[in-house]
Amino acid sequence: MLEIQHFVTTNLDHGKVVGTYSVDLSAAFNLLRPEVFFEALRTPIPPDLLNQIMDFLSFKKFQVQVNDSKSSYRDQKISCVQSSILGPRLFTLYMTCFCELQL
Repeated sequence: MLEIQHFVTTNLDHGKVVGTYSVDLSAAFNLLRPEVFFEALRTPIPPDLLNQIMDFLSFKKFQVQVNDSKSSYRDQKISCVQSSILGPRLFTLYMTCFCELQL
């Protein structure tokens, strides 16, 4: 971030026009759908590894608690585990492969 700030201020100080573009991916993990991930990675990833990744992404359940009341467990059909080390790497891989499929 400091490099970007330095680049912008230096160029503005020299009278140059500067444009920036940013994308907020803070909630991007929540959009990952395992079935789309499977299709995007079916070719470049060995089947055994892909099956382990799919197990990691699938079959998740969640429950909501408010005060002392708890809901029943529900299936979580989209998302990637955000608190894991593997989650951001899988999302990057997903986006890379998905974008290549779109070209």
